[in-house]
Amino acid sequence: MRRIRPRARTLIAAIAALLLLPRAAAAVTASYHQEVEFSDQLIHSTVFYRDGLVRLETAGEDQLVVYIANAEGIFRYVEHTQEFERVPSLNIIQWPIDGLDDYPAYLRAHNARSLGTDVVNRRYPCDVYEFVTDTGVATAWVWRDRQFPVRLRREEQTGVMVAELSHVKVNAHLGDALFQLPPEVRLKGADAVDTFHIMKKRLWLDQ
Repeated sequence: MRRIRPRARTLIAAIAALLLLPRAAAAVTASYHQEVEFSDQLIHSTVFYRDGLVRLETAGEDQLVVYIANAEGIFRYVEHTQEFERVPSLNIIQWPIDGLDDYPAYLRAHNARSLGTDVVNRRYPCDVYEFVTDTGVATAWVWRDRQFPVRLRREEQTGVMVAELSHVKVNAHLGDALFQLPPEVRLKGADAVDTFHIMKKRLWLDQ
């Protein structure tokens, strides 16, 4: 098989930018577990998604790390230390699949061609599509009943990224609190350095 060396890329504040776009009347909500394998890394996460808002939870080294993307920006939260920091983006390991708001439209925009059908995890009957992104050839397995991707294989410059989803719930009810900083955390300042007050402590963050 011909090996293509696609270009690696980082999602530079794409989720924050997505919040500025007009929204369709029917917002997409979903929760799922994702397993992402890329460049000798294997990362397991739980994801909650609602109309451009994201909560991503990853366990590692006896601590839970939470990423929240909302109208204020993208934040990284370590549950054990109760500390927040602002981050510029989510990378390909954290956010491997684009176009969740309307995946059929995303496929059409990339001129995807059908490769047939398959079943993912013995649970999700899928239509399989191939298309080309700015990093190379991608193959998507789209859950037919929900028109939602449950597996993606994409070529990158430094290797092949494979993301597989399980425990997928589409159009699930996801409350506002999932996508908000905890109530004891308060963000101040929009143009200067942000100050977070966490349990009477201050953590100064660089812009």
